Amino acid sequence: MRSRLIIVIILVTLLFSTTTLASDISDADYMTTIQIVNTSASVEENNAVVFTMSTEAMIDAGMLNATATDAAMLDGSGEDVAFQPSVNATYPWCTFVDSIGGSSTQYHYLYSGSVTGGKYRYFPGTGGMAVLDNATLEPGSDNFTIHLSGLIDTTAGAGKYIWWHGGTIQCYVDASTSGKINVVVGGYTLSAINVDTDEHEIIISLEDQ
Repeated sequence: MRSRLIIVIILVTLLFSTTTLASDISDADYMTTIQIVNTSASVEENNAVVFTMSTEAMIDAGMLNATATDAAMLDGSGEDVAFQPSVNATYPWCTFVDSIGGSSTQYHYLYSGSVTGGKYRYFPGTGGMAVLDNATLEPGSDNFTIHLSGLIDTTAGAGKYIWWHGGTIQCYVDASTSGKINVVVGGYTLSAINVDTDEHEIIISLEDQ
């Protein structure tokens, strides 16, 4: 049995339906207002904004359930916004601002308690996330699929890894060409070009043939 490598890059903007995938805040118990101020004179785009708020205190007060999964963040127009609750004092709350005018203010609204469908996302920060190599994390040599979705900044730059497992599996933004994403698996390479900074899905599969 020989293996066939199938590298599939699905780079499609994730359009969330407001009727089926939007959060439901109709029975929300609490609303917390988050004020976001751009102190620079220029427009800022695609920014993760952090703020300090105690998740533990909110849980103790009954404002969140024990796993902080009954919340949603909305912008001023009522659209769902990607956000991440704080895990501890080292990792603050995060919310995403796609665009904010120079010297201007925006408001996001955190609804919590009896809320479903919030746009929870992982904000890895500039350092990303690394885990120790472990045999239980190996995808194997036969059939496997790796699936990642989220906002991808495709501005060219060195060391912009989407994921990286040594010389085995690599997916990264090109160092010199903006809008280009490279995938390398077992010596095979595939590139996608003209990819805007946006929410995308990337799928890599290896199948027996």
